[in-house]
Amino acid sequence: MFALKKATEFRWLFFAAAIFLLYNSYRKGIDLSHPVDLAPTWISGRLLVEGMADHVYGNSAYGQTRDPIWVTLENKEMGGQSAETAFVYLPLYLTAVLPFALFTSFKAFSIAFLILNAMLLSLFLATIVRPVMGRLGATTGLVILMLLCLSDSIQECLRLGQNISMLAVLVLPFFRACMRKGRIAPALLMAGMVLIKPWAPIFLIYPILNGRWKSALWGFLGMVGMIGLNFAILPGPTTDYFRLAGSHSEISILTFNNLSVDAFLHKLALHNWMEYYTRFVPAPHHPDLLSFLVRGIVSAFILLSAYSSPSGGQRRRASLALPLLFLNIFWAHYLILLLPLLIFLFFRRPGSSPAGFLWRALVLSVLYFDSTLIKEVYYLVLLKGVSLANLRWVLPFYNFLPGGLILIAIGLLGYGTYKRGLLRSPWSRLVAQTTKFVGETKRSFRRGTNDQ
Repeated sequence: MFALKKATEFRWLFFAAAIFLLYNSYRKGIDLSHPVDLAPTWISGRLLVEGMADHVYGNSAYGQTRDPIWVTLENKEMGGQSAETAFVYLPLYLTAVLPFALFTSFKAFSIAFLILNAMLLSLFLATIVRPVMGRLGATTGLVILMLLCLSDSIQECLRLGQNISMLAVLVLPFFRACMRKGRIAPALLMAGMVLIKPWAPIFLIYPILNGRWKSALWGFLGMVGMIGLNFAILPGPTTDYFRLAGSHSEISILTFNNLSVDAFLHKLALHNWMEYYTRFVPAPHHPDLLSFLVRGIVSAFILLSAYSSPSGGQRRRASLALPLLFLNIFWAHYLILLLPLLIFLFFRRPGSSPAGFLWRALVLSVLYFDSTLIKEVYYLVLLKGVSLANLRWVLPFYNFLPGGLILIAIGLLGYGTYKRGLLRSPWSRLVAQTTKFVGETKRSFRRGTNDQ
């Protein structure tokens, strides 16, 4: 009976989110003829259909070098509107695009992708909101659902034609499969995640933190298998992909919607960084050593704290936050991955005290970071009268508010666990996990020997 109630709640949340997202997209009139982040996928699919696979990865990241064949086809397909972006996914990702590239137009593909995006986001939102509804009631659950549907990251995902929704619906099942000591499921899920985002192997840290080493190994094998399959079917384009992905990981974009720790540090180090605030072009003079040291120290603290914590939730939250630290570019719509953490933080501070109200206001400001209301609060109230010279120092902290709040919150959670004396020695936990792993391996080996 309880399982039936949960399933019913989940379905109602899913349909409510799907209807709201699709209606809101229709009402706002999303430009289906030119979703910027979806255009390169379509152009690449058309190149593959027309037998010009060698040009799929002809562009450099962010328009520094443009392939003439790509530009010609882009002008033809996009009505002269150039997105000046590159396709940075594994070649087999295009298999889902080929039927549309063969038989339909870009607008039809955009509509289909918008519907798919709305369905995937609804699935993800229903998954993370249903536990809240179970604890706090249907009304609270629906209010939280609507707030999330209107959040900047969700709306940007739909507007730009981003595929982060696909990764979001795979990450949490991957975590669950690893905790169940799965083999095939972690491998298949990680293979799909790598196909969607090249940096998805970051999440292999989750089974490692939980001592699920076999699941981590199977996830790694799934990643290797997917890469090997791409090399086997399309060796040339796959080689070009790794060349482009390597150069992409070395650039630094200092726009307002790059929330990474790396971008924050670069803004502080580059005196004229504001020239790149609205320009999607690589910025020079990257502080590599400073960035590596700061991100390494913060990552080590978060990972050690999570590894030593008795809470599986703490390890899950730390794993979801790692892309903020590891990636040189963490776009604002990537915050979708952190929505489970933000829901947890919103209800973490109990009561209706001023401190609790302020904490919830900060969490909501992360959800609506790029909204007009939040911008007016910060620019017209907090930043009023600040000179242009001082903005050079103030704006990096404003842009880093979402990432900074999340990292501080994780740090405070770890410190709270330490103050309560719940943290366990990382060394003793590692020894215990190693002993358990060796024991399980020996038992498996004995069973195999006895079966023979």
